[in-house]
Amino acid sequence: MLNKIKPKSEFTKNVLTLMTGTTIAQAIPILISPILTRLYSPENFGIFALFASTVSLLSIIAGGRYEGAIIISKTLRESIYVLILTIFVSLIFSIFLFIIIFLLFFVNKISIIKELGYLSFLVPFVIISIIIFQSFYNFLNKIKEYKTLAKVKVLQTSIASSLNIIFALTFFKNIGLIISYIITSLFLALYLFKKIKKYFLYNRYFLSKKRLLFVLKKYKNFPKYDIASAFLNNLSLQLPIFLLSHFYGVAIVGLFMLSRRIVGLPIIIISSSITTVFKQHATDEYNKYGKCDKIFINTLKKSILIALPPSIILFFIAPKLFEFIFGKEWADAGYITQILIPMFFLRFVTSPLSYMFYIANKQNLNLLGQLILNLVIVIIFFTFNEENYFTILYLFSIVFSIYYLFYLYLSYKFAKGKE
Repeated sequence: MLNKIKPKSEFTKNVLTLMTGTTIAQAIPILISPILTRLYSPENFGIFALFASTVSLLSIIAGGRYEGAIIISKTLRESIYVLILTIFVSLIFSIFLFIIIFLLFFVNKISIIKELGYLSFLVPFVIISIIIFQSFYNFLNKIKEYKTLAKVKVLQTSIASSLNIIFALTFFKNIGLIISYIITSLFLALYLFKKIKKYFLYNRYFLSKKRLLFVLKKYKNFPKYDIASAFLNNLSLQLPIFLLSHFYGVAIVGLFMLSRRIVGLPIIIISSSITTVFKQHATDEYNKYGKCDKIFINTLKKSILIALPPSIILFFIAPKLFEFIFGKEWADAGYITQILIPMFFLRFVTSPLSYMFYIANKQNLNLLGQLILNLVIVIIFFTFNEENYFTILYLFSIVFSIYYLFYLYLSYKFAKGKE
């Protein structure tokens, strides 16, 4: 009887393993959000959003995107070389970034640096910890350590959520969200290093500059195409924060961030669990048969079944739900959520499957698509900028929805291979 309800395919088992960890992980920040919205103001959330968005955007460049090549490396030893290369590149980038921030800090004309103040100097160090974490995470995915990856998700939100509450009760309340973010990033990087250090110890005798140069050249398309496309992709997500801050102030950014925290973040993290498994299985199938349309359709169906019911329910109840749970000060975050629901749903469905652009080596098309998307977003903000920011968000949601549908279509064409 029990055997009948157990998932039969390895793909489904791996997705369920990560989904279990993700579900537990996401329950924690969602449950404490009503507490945090009463401890922190929209302005506090807004400042944190600027810091996290800046780190997220610069992290795209820091490692040269070589962390993405860890999974698709042909051998385990080669993936270790790529991992070391990624960390080395990020270290060099962070040193230069620190120097640039030091110089710009005294110029005092950059709005983001003005808002963050001395916290700006912490950005390079957080970037290094994030690149290390992402690299180790991808390596564990390479060796199919899905239980560890699921555990990491729970640790990530547990530590961050606990620290958010602790720092809210101290003199560091105004920057408590930022400090919690920094400490969590550093801890996770150290934690994952302990999990994979045995692979480095075993292969340390085979390390050489020649092999590092080999993987540097072999995966040159990642920095050549993927940096720009991934940067533009991330920029399209962070632009609303930067532009809303510029036109409407950090309080509006705080409302927007709460919406993304409650709806967007769970969607992204759950979707990333599917992405983690889809990357590995789709890559294997594509390398063997030249196509992976079956696993593509299977993943698409499962993603829709997971996302559609809660999206429909939330669309109708979001405004009243946010005001009841988080307080009247956060009521507008519910209306923002209602506007963004179609975009969130399509992002959830499309994100894992869009990895086909990398599997099929179509990074150049991805770059072009990201460039067009960001230009449209900037045009919207500067053309339709008015006192009511809801108009901007409606247009923002429509543009993203169209964009995700188009990417879904192209991803399926790539999954079908050359026919």
